[in-house]
Amino acid sequence: MRFAKILTVSFLFLFALTNSVMALSSGNPLVDQFYKVIRVDSWPGQPNYPQQPPTNPIPPSWPGNPTNPTNPGYPGQGQYESADYLYSTGRRAFSQGNFYNAVQYLRKLLDRYPYDYRAAEACYLTGESYRRLNDFYNAITFFRRVSSQYSHYSEAHRAAYYVGYCMVKTTDYYGAINEFRNFVNRFPTSELVDDAWYVMGRTYEQVSDRNNAIMAYQQIVYNYPGSGFYSQALERLNYLQNNGETYPVPPTYPPGNPIPPSYPGNDNYISDYELYNRGHSALVSGNTNKAISYFDELLKRYPSSSYADDAYFWKGQARMQQKNYLDAIRQFENLQATFPGSELYGSSIYVMADCEYEYARLNAANRIYFQKAAGHYTWYQQAYPNNGQYSAQALVRAGECYEMMGEYSNAKYYYQQTIDLYPNTSAALKAKEKLNGFW
Repeated sequence: MRFAKILTVSFLFLFALTNSVMALSSGNPLVDQFYKVIRVDSWPGQPNYPQQPPTNPIPPSWPGNPTNPTNPGYPGQGQYESADYLYSTGRRAFSQGNFYNAVQYLRKLLDRYPYDYRAAEACYLTGESYRRLNDFYNAITFFRRVSSQYSHYSEAHRAAYYVGYCMVKTTDYYGAINEFRNFVNRFPTSELVDDAWYVMGRTYEQVSDRNNAIMAYQQIVYNYPGSGFYSQALERLNYLQNNGETYPVPPTYPPGNPIPPSYPGNDNYISDYELYNRGHSALVSGNTNKAISYFDELLKRYPSSSYADDAYFWKGQARMQQKNYLDAIRQFENLQATFPGSELYGSSIYVMADCEYEYARLNAANRIYFQKAAGHYTWYQQAYPNNGQYSAQALVRAGECYEMMGEYSNAKYYYQQTIDLYPNTSAALKAKEKLNGFW
């Protein structure tokens, strides 16, 4: 009897369990709702029944890595392009010599993942791709970005050199000279310094600046005897020095057929970096008025920007090119007053002295500016006594200022100082000629 009771209870338990399972699909809403409530895998917010996974899910975007707004998550090929994919594809295209495709992928990487750890290399390779495609204006933009925004990158010195190189290709010789001068000051130990001096010499010849061309070639002959440009520099140096005042015709230099850059329309929002880039590009192409307008806008919108000191400096350079020396002087003074710790402070003093000297030469009423120029030249030499040719040139120019004022004893003093302190420079040669009455 006891066994029969146990068997009956077991049968009833199994029957109840079977009915509970059947009740889940019994069609009775009350029963179904009861068993849904007591499901052990149900909690607030979870769907009652598992859903099928979505087909072709759109990858999420997150701060700093937005998807393409016109086609979220599926740019171009209908697939999500990660930073790894864009970098590896662009890098492979570059190594295969397919520079057009390299530009497409690497620029996407920079646009979508600006903080990726490979952004510096991607930016450099983009500039190098444009250079090899002979698109020198775009190359300048990306090389300049590497030099300023990614100055920690191992190839930043090479990017800075290529800015000057590409300017030569666009026949912006004065802009190239400025860039090469900045390059040799910023990267004095770079393997490309001798290249820069040689190209600078050739560029000085293009603008018929015989003395500075000699100075550039002397830098290689005196300081880089093992350079691959030594024999060429020595040949040009001998040719220039042995032709007296008759300026020789320089050898053919890359003339280039530059395509003028296009400028985007007026944006409601534009970053300080973009304003700086547009201003500098305009200055490179010789459009000084447009360059000044961009620099003015940068200073108006972002007075505390890290590019504001650069804007003052290059605005001063633009005014100097326009021979508006007084306004150029004001721009350099603004830089010095507002950014006394700027790395451009010393350069601005030197260039401001050049403006003061040129302004004083315009007419007798401006002669007081000779005195100001002399003071700034001597300040530069004392602040940067080991800055090679520029320190020596500053002393000579100080002597010339005193000579123009009729203070010959002071002029002779600075000429002699140049010879004593910088004997193996073109400035010393000029000082000797001054003392011997040849100038």
